[in-house]
This record gives sequence, C-alpha cells and structure tokens, in this order.
Amino acid sequence: MRIQSLRKKLLQDRNFKSYGPMILSASPSVAELFATIGYSHILVDMEHSPLDISKTVEMLRAIDSVSSGYVPIHNTPIVRAPSHDDV
Repeated sequence: MRIQSLRKKLLQDRNFKSYGPMILSASPSVAELFATIGYSHILVDMEHSPLDISKTVEMLRAIDSVSSGYVPIHNTPIVRAPSHDDV
C-alpha cells in the first residue's frame, strides 16, 4: 500500500478533509495517545504552549513511534512555530 503525503492528498482532492487535534501540552505521552487514535494529522503548537525545540522533538518521536509500530497508524505531524513578535 502506497501512502500519500497529507499535502498531496489536499492538493489532489478538493473534497478531502483532514481531521486532527492541536496539542497544547508538553507531554510526549499525550502526543503518543493522540497518534494511536488515527487522526490524519496532529498539530503540535509551540506558539501557545510551553514547548521548546527539545520537547517538540520528543513529541514528534512519540508520534512517529506509533507510525512505525506493530500496527502502523499513519498520521502527519504539523508543528506551529512560535512567533517572535513583541505583543
């Protein structure tokens, strides 16, 4: 089975819908839990959460571990980068 990227699916099919949570927690366990549910994408929010680069990498590894497990669930992690605007 060939797996298409989320970007390709969105570009090829105007009716394709992608559903997924936005994670505001800094816990890799939460990211892994969401990854096991089977969403098409998972948004890791660095802008409105206490995440730094190292914690974000841990969360992406947790999501990826589910994608390569015994019964792989393919979801696309998306990272929302922090803004450096002085607001």
